Amino acid sequence: MSSPFNEEKYKRLLEGLEISEVQLCELKADNGELRIDAEYYQKEYLNEDTFLSRIGVAKLGSYAFVTDGQHGYYESDPNSKIYMLAARNCKDYFANTIDALPLAKWVDDNNKRSSLQNEDIILSTRGSVGCCAIVYDEVLPANINQDVARIKLNDNNTFIPEFLITYLNCKYGQNWMLRNQTGMVQQGLPLDKVRSIPLPLLSIIFQQKIEHIVKAAHSNLSKSKSLYSEAEEYLLSELGLKGWQPNNKPTNIKQLKESFLASGRLDAEYYQPKYEEYATFIKKYKGGADSLGKVCTLNEKNFNPIENHEYKYIELSNIGNSGEITGCTTSIGAELPSRARRLVRANDVIVSSIEGSLQSVALVTDEYDKAICSTGFYVVKSETINPETLLVLFKSEPMQNLLKQGCSGTILTAIGRNELQNIVMPKIRKEVQTEIATYVQKSISLRNEAKQLLESAKLKVEDAISTPPHHLIDNQVVTNYNKMIEESIYYYRLAEWTLLQELYAEAWGKTSTANYSIKNYSVCKSSGRLDAEYYQPKYDALFAQLSKYECDTIKDIAHIKKSVEPGSEAYQDSGIPFVRVSDVTKFGISEPNIYLSPSDFNLNELRPKKDTILLSKDGSVGIAYKVEEDLDCITSGALLHLSVFNKDYTPDYLTLVLNSIVVQMQAERDSNGAIIQHWKPSEIEQVIIPKLPKPIQKTISATIQESFALKAESKRLLDEAKMLVEREIEKGKIYNINKKQPLI
Repeated sequence: MSSPFNEEKYKRLLEGLEISEVQLCELKADNGELRIDAEYYQKEYLNEDTFLSRIGVAKLGSYAFVTDGQHGYYESDPNSKIYMLAARNCKDYFANTIDALPLAKWVDDNNKRSSLQNEDIILSTRGSVGCCAIVYDEVLPANINQDVARIKLNDNNTFIPEFLITYLNCKYGQNWMLRNQTGMVQQGLPLDKVRSIPLPLLSIIFQQKIEHIVKAAHSNLSKSKSLYSEAEEYLLSELGLKGWQPNNKPTNIKQLKESFLASGRLDAEYYQPKYEEYATFIKKYKGGADSLGKVCTLNEKNFNPIENHEYKYIELSNIGNSGEITGCTTSIGAELPSRARRLVRANDVIVSSIEGSLQSVALVTDEYDKAICSTGFYVVKSETINPETLLVLFKSEPMQNLLKQGCSGTILTAIGRNELQNIVMPKIRKEVQTEIATYVQKSISLRNEAKQLLESAKLKVEDAISTPPHHLIDNQVVTNYNKMIEESIYYYRLAEWTLLQELYAEAWGKTSTANYSIKNYSVCKSSGRLDAEYYQPKYDALFAQLSKYECDTIKDIAHIKKSVEPGSEAYQDSGIPFVRVSDVTKFGISEPNIYLSPSDFNLNELRPKKDTILLSKDGSVGIAYKVEEDLDCITSGALLHLSVFNKDYTPDYLTLVLNSIVVQMQAERDSNGAIIQHWKPSEIEQVIIPKLPKPIQKTISATIQESFALKAESKRLLDEAKMLVEREIEKGKIYNINKKQPLI
């Protein structure tokens, strides 16, 4: 005979297991989606539901206005003081403007519902769901993008903003959002879910206690940042760099007869001094100069494609960085878009007319003879300038600026035919043209050869799949391809350099507002760089200032150690925290949301030690943070570990210099990459660091240490606030929030 069912024994058994028993009626309660997945009913979540139900809860949407930010395209304005806050700006309790884009005022004016106010709460609703922060005046004016929710409490004194942000950051708020996020590829928390967040009905007296703690934490953090800025200013003052900026005069004064009566233009952009300087230099070119309309001819004849004939069609997106044409589609005439109306021939040069893509300039090779291009291009040729030189000339900095000057329009800005033909064009000497043509043709030849190699590799793969036995692709093919592409770019840069040196060699030094520089080829050869950005005069000015002080390179100051890059396939939800560049600022490290397996990465030498400086080399390059104590984490390969061995430098001082304009400009100069910036360790080793006297370094270090002590105290206070909220919830007391006293 079986024993009778013992409910108490059954409950004790369940308590010792990681399982939950839920009745069908409980599934339907407050579960609009009728979730039946086990993840939703984890024991931890159910226990937290029990605690909250004892106190009583209210839905956030009943006590707050909740909305998201601007959807789709929005305009950035570098001169604006209004910031567009994204999910990355919602971390660590208090909203920040780190890497936030300056927002055009009209966008903010048209989106007042998401325009932030003091003591609003912002919450990330996509990607890293649940990051939240309180907004204070220091980040205002600001708005938010579509991945962030704005929460503005009603004026009914039921909830205090500082209490709300603490609750949302504690385990109850975080676990509820984690439990309720949805999405297959990217997790998200819809606005209706945000409005459904349960808020515990705790007394105003208790909330005020939390408010006091949070504000004290914020005060300490503000003092910390102020002290850090003070240290930074002290450093720059000592180096004579406080307030220093490269000279780039933005204004110009013109008489009416010099402006509107001569050009018909009244927009300020057209009369920027830099444009006048470029034109002046070209006019003084020793080979002579004339208007583009007299040096070149434009093919403006509309071509009507034959309906059943196939054509290669060239669009703006098909133009590469070195003037090559790639990835064109082939279509019959009847299927081509209406803008496909320019027939091009080999040795034509096509030049984009649209501002924002003026760099889209290409030389038409034999492969694209009789192709059709968009009417967004001008088709240019010249009897006195070879096509290779035309290509490099149109892509050069002076011509690009003059093209930009000629652009006008309200919605779509572009350079018109008359403006183009009136641009001053240098008559490049024949011997120089021949040299440029040689480099460009070498670049094209290498690129074509690389393309053939890639096609060969593709065929090998296809053959290996279709014809057993399977053969592996020859790695040498890939190596050769990459090498040829690099060489191709090198020769194009060499052609570009030859042109610039020809144009500016004699005129250099006659202006104070130039943003270009002339270097001998020997200088370029020693650096291995041919890009114009590397040689901007502002860098020369910086090094001239630093030359007044005794300096060392980083390799003379610190050992540099690389970390690991495990790859996304190694990411886990638990284990050893994995710190990436996005988790690091000059003020500290945010809690990572990615982990690695202890069995695979339990390497003590990879863990950052006290006084180690973490320096980012990829993505947001040049971020430096000194580790205050040994960390139990692994850092990304994009973060270098610097250990100071030179006794003439303190770690705090070196970190400050790394984060200052002194090194940031060097990082800006040295780093490169089309999409993601990369700063090579070999370049980092050569970074110049000014050696200030030890007493000054100690003063700076003391200030920084005080800054970080205040930051640590701020964190302690916030942790205390979270703990108090959690304890108050777990007490299970029921409050009458209007009478400010517990009911029981």
